[in-house]
Amino acid sequence: MKPLSEVEKAYLACAIDTEGTIALYQKRRKMKGMINFHTHFYPRIKIGNTNREFLEFCRKQMELGNISSNGVRWKENGWKPAFVIVIGSWKDIQELLIQILPFLIIKHKHAKLMLEACSLHLPLLGKHKEYPARMFELAKEIAKLNRKGNTIIDVTPTYR
Repeated sequence: MKPLSEVEKAYLACAIDTEGTIALYQKRRKMKGMINFHTHFYPRIKIGNTNREFLEFCRKQMELGNISSNGVRWKENGWKPAFVIVIGSWKDIQELLIQILPFLIIKHKHAKLMLEACSLHLPLLGKHKEYPARMFELAKEIAKLNRKGNTIIDVTPTYR
């Protein structure tokens, strides 16, 4: 990922704050030759919009992610087609969040928790070790922040 200008950092932070998701998913799966299940964590930053040009611009600034369509669902329901940028690499997510963290407002807590998850995961990369209990807590905290419904979001600026 390239170093971003201050304007690019602010623009991308705004895109993620308003149109994005910062999520940490966990999946249990059997590893080859193992009897027990192993929990695997994977991060995602997604920015969705019906304006593909907007997403192309964001992707060009970050030099990260892929743009995909939301499939046939929009045709069935008569909606405008929607597109999404998906970033799924631990290292890319860490580098992006470090740069834009001071500019995030709504997703600031999500980003801090994701950066902590990155710091726990990256040393384990390529090794079959158990995740620390904190990783499970981080996944739950991020999921709670992403939960839809009548949640009150504190938008008091926590940056700078």
